[in-house]
Amino acid sequence: MAFNVTNTLAWSLKFPLTISHFLELFPLQFLALQSLTSLALPTNYLSGNLPSELAGCANLKFGKLTSLVALGHGGNDYDEGKLPDSFGKLKKVYWLFLAGSNLTEQIPESIFEINALGTLDILNNRISGNVPKSISKLQNLFKIELYQNNLIGELPVELVDLIHLQEIDVSRNQLHGTLPKGIDSLKNLTHLNGFAVYSNSFTGEIPANLVWFSPLNSIDISENNNLQNLLAVEISCTEEFPDNYASCKTLTRYRVSQNQLSGRIAEGLWGLPDVRMIDFSDNNFTGTVSPGIGAGTKLNQLVLSNNRFSGELPKEHGKLTQLERQYFDNNEFSGIIPSELGTLKQISSLYLEKNSLSG
Repeated sequence: MAFNVTNTLAWSLKFPLTISHFLELFPLQFLALQSLTSLALPTNYLSGNLPSELAGCANLKFGKLTSLVALGHGGNDYDEGKLPDSFGKLKKVYWLFLAGSNLTEQIPESIFEINALGTLDILNNRISGNVPKSISKLQNLFKIELYQNNLIGELPVELVDLIHLQEIDVSRNQLHGTLPKGIDSLKNLTHLNGFAVYSNSFTGEIPANLVWFSPLNSIDISENNNLQNLLAVEISCTEEFPDNYASCKTLTRYRVSQNQLSGRIAEGLWGLPDVRMIDFSDNNFTGTVSPGIGAGTKLNQLVLSNNRFSGELPKEHGKLTQLERQYFDNNEFSGIIPSELGTLKQISSLYLEKNSLSG
């Protein structure tokens, strides 16, 4: 086994060891380095078990890494197993990255005793069970990545107690129920800028006031079937989409596809100044595309497929010079295709079929 040890600086943290090209089992000799503050080993070829000895519990001769503040082991080929309870003894860790590590079973309660924890990233595993209510103990938490696991149940209302939360992604799990009551009226969540819950089984209404208190720039609630949310793919939202989101000028991605949303899209939603993606596809939206869309000059993708949008396409499309993909198929658009579309040199995909357009 060959490795290199260098000094480097990253994320305002001193990483005295940056290790690359490890093969096979985790090198337990590093556990003797009691002054180690950061250990990053993601995306190598490590195998075997995720070492519980990191917390100095299973094999005391290696010492206790009580100074560790950052731990990254994601993207390795560890044997299938649970997240070790002993990790809860790493009280100073604020960055825990274990994505893609073949983790199974439930998140141990001991993890929620790591008071310093700011980032909990365990996406792309097979973790099961509920999202524990005790997650609210992590009062320094600002990023939660639980994407693509086997989590079930409802999101705990205690999430709203995490006043420093900036990003949460629980997409591609088996979660259900409504989004936590009060999440849209909590002034505590003033730092929230990323909210993704797509590809679950949430139901109910999209929080109408979430954007009033949070500087959101990414919302995805798609693929849920009964939801009405911002980033909401596969969620099953119903009823009409809240007009309030038109005031969210910080949004860069706006995706609510594959729900049961209806009604007209608020005027201001079409021309948000920083938006790069709008995806309203696979719902029951009606009404026209507003001429105000011309204000969205950063727009790169515009997806309206499989709705009941109608009326003529606005000539203001010609102002969308960054537009690369436009999907308007299977709607009720009519009239002449505006010549301004021909000026958009960046377009690589244009779908207008199954409408009543001419020209």
